[in-house]
Amino acid sequence: RRADGHINRWWLDPILGRGYPQDMVEEYGVELPVRPGDLETIAAPLDWLGLNYYFRQVVTADPDGTAPHARQVSVPGARLTHMDWEVHAEGLEQLLLRLTGEYGVGRIYVTENGSAYEDVV
Repeated sequence: RRADGHINRWWLDPILGRGYPQDMVEEYGVELPVRPGDLETIAAPLDWLGLNYYFRQVVTADPDGTAPHARQVSVPGARLTHMDWEVHAEGLEQLLLRLTGEYGVGRIYVTENGSAYEDVV
């Protein structure tokens, strides 16, 4: 949940009218410099949401690490790109379904995605 808060909810929640996730504010231990009217401005209606997606992140708790106290772990046997990104197309589908189901996002454009492999031109 903390890793999801760090990677996804920290950005999506304020843009989509939920404010900053309180569990992450507490996790980071900072006072946000939010002024009156800021959250309303941040949550202005969207025509569409741009999504950048390259790979999923499988994480485990890392109590001794820095916030969000989680670290990425490798999936044994996973197919990887030249940049060691896991190839897991279902992850994009899952994220799109989450954005429409949990957040109610209507129009989504995939603005960045892809993979890198060694190639000779």
